Amino acid sequence: MKDQYQAIEEKLVKLALDSDDAETIAEIIQAVHTTRELREKKKERSWSAVIIALTPVFSVLIAAVTLLISTLQANRNVSIEQSQAEESEWRDVIKNVSLGNRDSVQTGLFSLQGFFESRSRHADRARSIAVALLPFASSGDGFDIVLGSLLRQPTDSTQVDVLGVGRMVAAHERDLLNRAVKDHTKLPADCVYQYPGVFFKRGDCFEDNSTLNDKVLNDIWLYSWEIGSVSDDLVKLWKRPGGPFGPKGQNLSGVIFDGADLSDLDFSDANLEGAILHRSDLSGTHFNGGTVLSHATFHSIENFEASVWDQAKWWTAASMPCKLAEYLNGKYPAPDQASDAKAKELITSCTKPAT
Repeated sequence: MKDQYQAIEEKLVKLALDSDDAETIAEIIQAVHTTRELREKKKERSWSAVIIALTPVFSVLIAAVTLLISTLQANRNVSIEQSQAEESEWRDVIKNVSLGNRDSVQTGLFSLQGFFESRSRHADRARSIAVALLPFASSGDGFDIVLGSLLRQPTDSTQVDVLGVGRMVAAHERDLLNRAVKDHTKLPADCVYQYPGVFFKRGDCFEDNSTLNDKVLNDIWLYSWEIGSVSDDLVKLWKRPGGPFGPKGQNLSGVIFDGADLSDLDFSDANLEGAILHRSDLSGTHFNGGTVLSHATFHSIENFEASVWDQAKWWTAASMPCKLAEYLNGKYPAPDQASDAKAKELITSCTKPAT
């Protein structure tokens, strides 16, 4: 026959199993522990003494269980109402998501933000749609706001998602630059366009888009802004104290890093094929034999002290500043004749600082 403690404990356990609320479950577990402690005390004392001593405790426990039942029922009702409201809101947001123009994309992005939090059942879908839409945001500020929201509560897929955005905006930038370079009159007179892919907002050619009436130039400026934002936010994500994220082993192909503080980061086994590292700090940065550097561009790199390139095939890069190439050739020479020939070719075509 069940004693009074066991009956209470079983009722509490059932409540815990039926609850979806973490705080409520924690309270129930505490009540279970209290009940078990009372059962142990019962073994040590006579039944009559326990009944007399613990009658107030039983009253409190029964009242607590009754209150928890009422709370759970109220929470369920609220949860159902919230779920229905969320579904209705989600349907409205999806209806309004459009690729018609940059302004409509921006409106859709702002609407999706409300579902980014992990407790939303549509969080993963909202994030995925936002990642696809971000490269078409209507303004640099709007892009930054939504990107910041994605990174506020990073998930396992956040790093891959942000890298995907970075890869897309870099590809759009390259495409537009290749189109614009065919007509030099579209580029500002004082713009030094060295090769496709190096053209950024921070003092290169123009500071802002307030005087840009040409759509191609305006889009180039906007993508340049987005490239800088992705670059900055990735570094912040990677350098969070104790965080699980970093460039090691990641697919960074085609991504552009603009003015990024990459110091002391580990790029071991990362794929940097076709990536551009522009005006970035490589002090103490680690590369290894598994780091893919083929067709990567290192441009305007001035800080690379204590960087480690052990077994890294740096001679497969597309371009490199002369000082960096000479440093690598001296400290990490190519291991064979074919590789050495590529290293010498890279050094011959190395880029010198602008005068």
